Amino acid sequence: MRSGSYLKLAFFNLSLWGYPLISIWVSDTRFSQILTIPYRALVLFLSLLIIFSLLFHSSKRNNQSLKILNKNPFLLYIACFFVCFYSLRILNDTLSYNNLMILIHPSSFYLMFWFLIGLVPSFAFIGIDYISENSRSYLMSSLFVCFIILIQFTFRLNDLKQVMFAIESYGRLGFEAINPISIGVISSSAFLISLYSMTKKWFNEQKLDLLFAVFLYFLAGLALFFLLLSASRGPTLSTISCFSIFLFSKTILNKSSFSIFDWLTNLTKVNIKYFILIFVILLGLVFVTQFLPTGEKSIPFLSNISLERLLYFRDYYDETNDLTVQAGGYSGSRKDLFAFSLKIIMEEDLLSFLIGYGLELPGLGYPHNLVVEAFLSTGIIGGTLFLIMFIRCFIKSIKILINNNTWGWLGLLYIQYAVQSFASGSLYTSNVFWHLSFILICLPLNGEKKYFLLPPQNPVNIS
Repeated sequence: MRSGSYLKLAFFNLSLWGYPLISIWVSDTRFSQILTIPYRALVLFLSLLIIFSLLFHSSKRNNQSLKILNKNPFLLYIACFFVCFYSLRILNDTLSYNNLMILIHPSSFYLMFWFLIGLVPSFAFIGIDYISENSRSYLMSSLFVCFIILIQFTFRLNDLKQVMFAIESYGRLGFEAINPISIGVISSSAFLISLYSMTKKWFNEQKLDLLFAVFLYFLAGLALFFLLLSASRGPTLSTISCFSIFLFSKTILNKSSFSIFDWLTNLTKVNIKYFILIFVILLGLVFVTQFLPTGEKSIPFLSNISLERLLYFRDYYDETNDLTVQAGGYSGSRKDLFAFSLKIIMEEDLLSFLIGYGLELPGLGYPHNLVVEAFLSTGIIGGTLFLIMFIRCFIKSIKILINNNTWGWLGLLYIQYAVQSFASGSLYTSNVFWHLSFILICLPLNGEKKYFLLPPQNPVNIS
């Protein structure tokens, strides 16, 4: 690998996985910036290096990503138009004194998260050459970084006082600087990329393949363990959705013709290991649940509160802690925030309907749904642009996955974050979603169906 490739590989992993890797070491939120600010500064510095390099090489036009974008500029134009629209909304609401009165954060918070943490690194992903770069190195490094993060989570379970307080109070696991949703998201990602890696041949030696397969199964099991401990409905729903789409793509969509008999035969012979994986892991989790020691030194694995959150979609946090904020007759629970957002969108004047009501709901924050938030903050014009980008990227991620593109695992991650975006997060804080969106825009759609281990015999011609 060239030195520039190592730089981009480091930037890739730090941008996607760096925050949980760093923030797990935070033991007191009052001093969290000692670790997080240097990390954010490093990612921003690497982003600027890649962007300047991209601008320098664009004149020579020797970057494959630029050639892909030149041939298919529509999706990039749509994304850039929405980004400009939303950026104007943030600047208007954060620099206007009247709007500052209804925002729940200081203006610097929105500006920093949207421009410095989200937007600049996202544009830097255009500078990664997804044709000539080795996707195997990116996937391998992502697997090991996720493994390190989950091992760190495991060691933090030794802090039984904090773990039991979090689970007994809120029904799910959380740490000082990592909330339960973030634990669920990183666990879901680790499970999905390990699942994807099980379908690829990694080494030429059978013993190495066997050892790596054991590592992947262990990583998948550990990821599911923390996904259940997080008891977060968004990550759980996205994991189920991605697992179904992945299994579906391996059994039906890559066939030229559809037959129920052929599908059942293929499902039984080829993908039975996925069902065995899920069965064994769930059986092990049930065993752990039943035989964990009781008392002060035990970890309550899945309490009744956790099961109610996952199975009955009960908003336990709002009900038990009385944190609901009343505004316009609607409570601060996510269901009511969604309804309140739709009410505002439909009942405002024509100008607000066209260009948006505001950055957030007055005194309540964002509605925990990126599509609804796009229409709320940028109106029917910006919301339509975002919806087009969202749907096109979603469809492209599925096609990349079906085409057996070597970057298909990134398509799987985008589907995860896209589904997750309907349950939690905001446009200005969902930096990983924007990173993956720009990655999807740059990825070649019809990549060669090549073996994962061996280099392609006939490189893809995109000139």
